[in-house]
Amino acid sequence: MKKKGSILSPIVIVAVLVALLLITGTHGSSSGGSVLASTLGSIAKILLWGAVLILILLIVFVVVVIISVSRDSKKAEGKVSGKEDKTQDKQDTGRPLTAEEQAALKKGAHNLLELRKLGTSIRDTGVKRGSSEICKLFERTLQILRQKPDQITNARQCLNYYIPTFGEILEKYQRLESNGALTEDMNAKVMKYLEDIKAALEKLNTKLFENDKLDMSVEMKAMSIAFQRDGLVDDKMGLTDLKL
Repeated sequence: MKKKGSILSPIVIVAVLVALLLITGTHGSSSGGSVLASTLGSIAKILLWGAVLILILLIVFVVVVIISVSRDSKKAEGKVSGKEDKTQDKQDTGRPLTAEEQAALKKGAHNLLELRKLGTSIRDTGVKRGSSEICKLFERTLQILRQKPDQITNARQCLNYYIPTFGEILEKYQRLESNGALTEDMNAKVMKYLEDIKAALEKLNTKLFENDKLDMSVEMKAMSIAFQRDGLVDDKMGLTDLKL
């Protein structure tokens, strides 16, 4: 509202000056060109052109400000978008994901989404809870692979077989359940199967960090040897026997 008022003020001034100019001009012609009318007309013309110039400058200033704000906004959006892209493409390894790695993770995420949908359609609370826990473990696997894309090759069986096959099993279970074809024995076997799958996935997620654990053990052992060589620790401390 303030900006609108500041723009309209010069317009009002111009209108007043134009009216004054017309009045003084008319008065001058009726009185035979009196000195006062002539002087007022000259002053009015000067003020009129000054007001027009101020109005033009004000309009230019407003346009420049609008363009500048628009550019700054686009730059800010570009920076945020660029940061998000880099976060998605670059992982802890400091390198961008290859097209094949991106496709593998995308496929895994899509299959996991289908798993979650199937899980919500199951009525048995035990099976539903078990499938939800397994989905969380699969999600954890995907998170690890995003952080450690070099491990995607080692986890390809999980992405290409474990997740989609588990989805097929849930789909068949849901179909049997909805048609009342499940027996207590079958349900017990499914529950046991879910527990086995959870244990296997927990082991897989731990295995994806084996290289890190090995590297840390080697570095700790090397550093302890350096301490002993420099006479900073006693060999009886057993630092060289560090093992994770």
